[in-house]
Amino acid sequence: MTVPASGTSGLRSATVAVSFNPAAFRCARLAGEFADEWVELAQAARLREGAARAYLTAIKALLTYVDAEVPGAGSASLARDDPDLRQAVTGWVRVLPSQHRAGSRTPGWNAGRVRALIARRAEHPDRPVAGQRRSRSVGASVISPTITRSRPSAATTRTARPCG
Repeated sequence: MTVPASGTSGLRSATVAVSFNPAAFRCARLAGEFADEWVELAQAARLREGAARAYLTAIKALLTYVDAEVPGAGSASLARDDPDLRQAVTGWVRVLPSQHRAGSRTPGWNAGRVRALIARRAEHPDRPVAGQRRSRSVGASVISPTITRSRPSAATTRTARPCG
């Protein structure tokens, strides 16, 4: 896919090729579904290189997790109930913070990008999403349960120490 170049790439060329090979993953069917949504979003929103690559990074992170953690990853698809991708995405979102420095916003951004692609797919009447067919909130329902934070109990609350 060709997108408008940005950063140092923009100094050399007006466009840059950004590619993705779904066959590189055991969950190739799922990878292909995300690739379809990524290409359409990049073209419709006229994403520049940085944004297109950011979506691709989030997609690859999820697919790597699915390959490693989901039994039957080879049959994974947004359109199928088995394996349970809702559980897989929830697990992925839970481990995202451990893959980045403390306080990083990247885990939330990556989860949001994947959520947006799932929701985008659910909006297509001919592209089913298991368990949430034709629901605009599917992306949120797949990911949001793990993003909510509970308040710590009084027993686990620590007293802040002054700086300095």
